[in-house]
Amino acid sequence: MTEPRATAPSRPARRLPCLLVSFSCLLLAVPASAADWTPEAAVEELMTALAIPEGVDLRASPEIARQRRAAIAAWWEKYEASGIDLGEKAYLAAAPRYFLGGSEGRVEAVRWAAEHIQEHGGVTAHAANPAVIGFFGERIFPLVAGEALRAEDFELLAKAIPIAADHSSNPYSIYTYYGHELATRDAPGAAAVFHQLLARAMTDPRLDAAARQNLMRYIYGEPGQSGTMADGTSRIPFVTFEGPGLDGETIAVSDFQGKVLLIDFWATWCAPCLAEMPHVVAAHQKYRDQGFEVLGVSLDRANAHDRIRQVMQQYEMDWPQIYDGRGWQAEAAVMNNISAIPATVLLDRTGTPRFTNLRGDDVSRRVAELLAEEPIREERPVREAPMPLSPPRRGSPGS
Repeated sequence: MTEPRATAPSRPARRLPCLLVSFSCLLLAVPASAADWTPEAAVEELMTALAIPEGVDLRASPEIARQRRAAIAAWWEKYEASGIDLGEKAYLAAAPRYFLGGSEGRVEAVRWAAEHIQEHGGVTAHAANPAVIGFFGERIFPLVAGEALRAEDFELLAKAIPIAADHSSNPYSIYTYYGHELATRDAPGAAAVFHQLLARAMTDPRLDAAARQNLMRYIYGEPGQSGTMADGTSRIPFVTFEGPGLDGETIAVSDFQGKVLLIDFWATWCAPCLAEMPHVVAAHQKYRDQGFEVLGVSLDRANAHDRIRQVMQQYEMDWPQIYDGRGWQAEAAVMNNISAIPATVLLDRTGTPRFTNLRGDDVSRRVAELLAEEPIREERPVREAPMPLSPPRRGSPGS
């Protein structure tokens, strides 16, 4: 299959010298025809361009990052000029397109990968190469699955979920997110994909027995784990917390007492998180003047301040973020047993957790319900527990 072509993204007007062995100068000569460039050579050169030198942090090495971008842009121009057909490896061109093309390029890269998966049913072993697995495993493949879910294209979703899980550094998050989503859908075809997902998760060697048990609890929930009891106290395991903001200030859950508060555990690399973000933004914009606030907890790793701010601006996330740079070991996440994201907890005006893991339009619906409640209950401290015994639950009681 020949992938759709697009105008090559702009790049520096003059060629930059190859300062690094990793970004070899063999990308600089643009061949006159496809005969001058074999698919094997094209793929090898792409891997060279995308590779990050071992031990290098691109955020702390802007010159190396600039050289890498130049090498990727040079490969892309060569690819466009040659008209080469990469055959079963054609989906690999989605990685530089995603990297170079801005929002339009990312959309197009996901479409290319989706078309390839739909036609071929899978991808080659090249997708697991360290040079590209970050693009595909943490970005493109989960986005393909997300788009298939939104379109209720269950034929594509059945192919995309195993690919996304196989190439993800955290397959548990793939299984929990799509398992939860499929479990709540009545659309024809959803049940078959759901059972396929469960069968795959139960035999995935990367998930131990505890992870498989947590997965089932996350998808199905347990009786009495959502909502409130007769005296108004919460049945949802939750430990209040505080942590550093992006500018070093201390932010605490208690700062939002008297507000309806959505706590959103997320990360910039989490495609399902970003897919849900427009619903959170819409709820915030609609209800912020009525007493609704959002507190983000970023599970990004160290030195991601600029990336977090960039994504916040891109998605119009106008709310505070707690970020300690510890990834999955972030204090707030460990205290609340967060083992998959996106994960949300919605607190009422008294600080009582009422709903967890809301998705889509349920965010606005539940926020409106809590804002409409009269704050007549006596304020109580949130139940403190040394560690919640179960992972995040389904989004809403009785729904």
